[in-house]
Amino acid sequence: WAWATMRHQPPAEVLIALERRMLACVDDFNPQDVANTLWAWATMRHQPSADALIALERRMLACVDDFKPQNLTNTLWAIAMLINNIEGDKITINQNVLDQLLHQLEATEFSTLEEQHFQQIFQAHHLLGDRFKPSAALLDQAREEWAKQLASRSSSSPQSSLEREVAACLDRLGITYDVEVLT
Repeated sequence: WAWATMRHQPPAEVLIALERRMLACVDDFNPQDVANTLWAWATMRHQPSADALIALERRMLACVDDFKPQNLTNTLWAIAMLINNIEGDKITINQNVLDQLLHQLEATEFSTLEEQHFQQIFQAHHLLGDRFKPSAALLDQAREEWAKQLASRSSSSPQSSLEREVAACLDRLGITYDVEVLT
């Protein structure tokens, strides 16, 4: 999780070693551990082994009732990204896992979901297609939050996250610079 957050791509042999370690302790994973692991794989575009995925699916099913809204949406988003980022059909997820996560999500009080959660739901729905079909009410709310996000982006600075990071570094260093704006 930390490496993915820092956008660090460790060598393949390190990721394989981490998978072996995960397999040894996956039964101790809580919902956040599951979500963080899947999120890290998706963010690093790592193709986990079939054994690692099966073990994580088994753990998801064992603790799905303990998932909080953030765990649910992060997990669903990460699964959707894994399936779509890893050369097509090389990653498969048990449909029962998706169904159980969706069932738990639908049982969640929508007022406990944050804007980002709805956006993740909307992305997962579009990436997973028929494999992930939230209720009309949940999907409408997710669509509305997605539209708000797009509207706020179009009305705010068109800077990329990289441009913002570079600007922040230059600010910390006390270096003056001009921002070029293209219209």
